[in-house]
Amino acid sequence: MPNFENPSINKIFENRKDFIPEVGKQLEKEANVEVEINGEKLNVDYRVISVESQENKDGDAVVLLPGFGSGWEGISELGFSLACEGRKVIMPSLPGYGNSDNPS
Repeated sequence: MPNFENPSINKIFENRKDFIPEVGKQLEKEANVEVEINGEKLNVDYRVISVESQENKDGDAVVLLPGFGSGWEGISELGFSLACEGRKVIMPSLPGYGNSDNPS
């Protein structure tokens, strides 16, 4: 059975709702990068999220790769949780998913 007496866990979940507007704006901001795969140039859609007041500026960013045929939207809840814990999170949509180009 989970231990909900840990104050740090309770604080994270209690304050998460306060971060929704900040992270929501970041998720709405479209970003893409052109990559070359086997000589073919593709635009890859991605999002970068963090919670300014929580972010560990000296910490490494986390790159979350989606699976099971989804774009970054499929991992946004996990990304939000990590951002609330102080991580900068980069979530790309793999080629052919989300708003990323579909390779030929």
